[in-house]
Amino acid sequence: VKYLLSILVLGLSLSADGQEGEKTTRHRISLGIGHTVVGQGLDDNGRNSWLSLPMWVLDYDYSLSRKWSIGVHTDFLTESFKVEGFFFKEETAEIERTYPISVLAACSFKPGAHALYSIGLGAEYSESGSYYMTRFGFEYGIELPGDWELAPGVTYDLKWSAYDSFSIALAVGKKF
Repeated sequence: VKYLLSILVLGLSLSADGQEGEKTTRHRISLGIGHTVVGQGLDDNGRNSWLSLPMWVLDYDYSLSRKWSIGVHTDFLTESFKVEGFFFKEETAEIERTYPISVLAACSFKPGAHALYSIGLGAEYSESGSYYMTRFGFEYGIELPGDWELAPGVTYDLKWSAYDSFSIALAVGKKF
């Protein structure tokens, strides 16, 4: 939390770098669909299996400048599943996830016109328990008319003391 506040303060101290007379859109909301892939999944017989799980993505971002933004990124997995958790534990353990929802505070950097790199901290919530998590992401924004944007993206999530996953998604966003 301290690190996110530091990033927020740093971002707010940056001056907006829009040119005078230029239309500024600071907000963006995106809705996407994709799949989360879990390498430590367990099938119905308890054997290791790669899982590909459908998900919805809902993101909100606020632009601090042309290059920096902060936001809330949320993923909704639409299936329950079991994984073999192994991070930072001496023994592996079976972990059941029931329709987990991930919510993260994210900081994003856009060095050019299209590529966007992000890092986030938050948690994955499920009936069977919650895990803190760290996310690293990349998306490629394609500008569309009317302040719309098409953004394919990939993320890598590390659920602390549990498991990891990566996601591939396609989102449609509106700037306002």
